[in-house]
Amino acid sequence: MPSNVNASGGDGLELVVTGGERVAEVAARLKAAGNGGLRRQLAREMRVGARPLVAVARAEARDSLPRRGGLAETVAGGRFAISVRTTAAAAAVSVVGKSRFDLRAMNRGRLRHPVYGDRSRWVSQSITPHWFDGPPMQEAAQRLRPVLLKAIDDVAREVER
Repeated sequence: MPSNVNASGGDGLELVVTGGERVAEVAARLKAAGNGGLRRQLAREMRVGARPLVAVARAEARDSLPRRGGLAETVAGGRFAISVRTTAAAAAVSVVGKSRFDLRAMNRGRLRHPVYGDRSRWVSQSITPHWFDGPPMQEAAQRLRPVLLKAIDDVAREVER
């Protein structure tokens, strides 16, 4: 079953497990059985498995974003949510960061801020790009793939009973 890691602009990272008969088969059986409990179990297991991605995002914010003015700590301490989506053909986990800052622009390497706090004067500053969707997050997402497959297999065994 192939997997794709797709960063959507910087405020979301998604690992998608696609193309597997097993995912489609499990989804079809869950739908036919009308078993919401197993669907919730699958989503819960996938969400728990994705928790390390949030830790990676926080660590990358601390390591890559400017520390002066507290930006790195503010972003790292911000809200990160895990979203799970299952369809007939795929299972996906998304990590989304929420902040008062433009995380997408920061992920592209651009930070806009007031000059010494003077909100009448703004400047754009170049910063290290890909703090959110760079190699550390890509590697962590690839390590998540077996966890997703195990969760799918566990639910498949329950459905087959």
